[in-house]
Amino acid sequence: MDAVTATPASAASLEVSGLAFAYPDGHQALFGVDFSVARGERVALLGPNGAGKT
Repeated sequence: MDAVTATPASAASLEVSGLAFAYPDGHQALFGVDFSVARGERVALLGPNGAGKT
């Protein structure tokens, strides 16, 4: 894992940049995911059962 560096506050309550995840067997599930969620905004992750939303 890379170190997390604090940055100046922005309008977003949550900002993710360059998110990646791989399972222990090496299967890459996420790579290069960027998103931000503004204060008061709601976000839903949708997909079929077993798609890896957890």
